[in-house]
Amino acid sequence: MGCMVGLHGTHDAMLPLFPVGLMLATTLTVDKSIADEVGPDPLAPARSGLVQCYDPDPASHTCRLIAAYRRASDGAWTKIATVMPDPVQPLTVDIETPVAVRAGEVCGTFDRDQVMAAKLSFYERQVPADHALPLLAQIADAMAGAFGHEICTRFVAQNGALVARPHMTGLATHFPDQRVIWVRPDGGYRVAPRNG
Repeated sequence: MGCMVGLHGTHDAMLPLFPVGLMLATTLTVDKSIADEVGPDPLAPARSGLVQCYDPDPASHTCRLIAAYRRASDGAWTKIATVMPDPVQPLTVDIETPVAVRAGEVCGTFDRDQVMAAKLSFYERQVPADHALPLLAQIADAMAGAFGHEICTRFVAQNGALVARPHMTGLATHFPDQRVIWVRPDGGYRVAPRNG
């Protein structure tokens, strides 16, 4: 699995320097309390404070990714994506990127600086900066091929669920459709490994 780095003061376990596995392309579905129709504003639920849970597991209340959206006074949106670089490790990364809604899609780009400024948490406790930086550098190196390429996601109602269809400009990369639900931030959903 690579080098092991201890997190003094955060947890007695050792934190692995994980292999590449971070995908920021959007995975989405909608909560049954929200209509399946996809309107002209795909971020309308975010205006009410809801967040997106990607690939939700209702039994464990876990998500593969959670995307929250913050709107500035000038109308600009920032996406805060909480992701697990390694699906079996209790390590999450919060990356903030600007996004915009165009032609019914949510679009944005990201770069190395945004990844290096991300917040790293282990067992839901923030990792100190001196331990986080080497891991963030490894994540940034793994994602370098996507830097500067716009990722846009169209949301489509399919079989009673909301499905995200992301695509990246300038690269022949195929992302599978993914389910997403809109949930309340205090609804108990979190990004965490799943048993089994």
